[in-house]
Amino acid sequence: MTGRKVGVVALAFVLAVGACSDDDSDDASESVDLPDGAVAVVDDYRQAVAVDHDGDAMLAVVTEDFEFVDADGENDAGAWATSVDRLFDDFAVEQLSEATVVGEGDEYLFSQAERVTGSGVDMTGFTVMRVVDVDGTWLIDHHEFIAVN
Repeated sequence: MTGRKVGVVALAFVLAVGACSDDDSDDASESVDLPDGAVAVVDDYRQAVAVDHDGDAMLAVVTEDFEFVDADGENDAGAWATSVDRLFDDFAVEQLSEATVVGEGDEYLFSQAERVTGSGVDMTGFTVMRVVDVDGTWLIDHHEFIAVN
């Protein structure tokens, strides 16, 4: 497992634990707001993947070295775009919680509990995305879905 991947998985765990905690104390794990451009790229990515099933539109909002990771393994941008194009019409993603966001400057991690459904699929888990500013443009360079069932 690469250092980059270990860092994302570790932070996903911290975000998930923080999202499930009833502790209202002020600490460093409190969620921050994504910059407007980063919000727009997350919305565009979700629209491309979960609603339109449009791999080309997804490619427009990710970095060249983007990777998608789930229980089936890692996919680079091209492989994930092909999978997105093949999603069934009944594929849907329901957000189950408010997003938790950490980061500052030109890099943020975004985590949210989700339910993914479709033909033969019904999974609950956490999506984690890293949103980065690349030369003034917000893009997603990593998306991981961690299933809990």
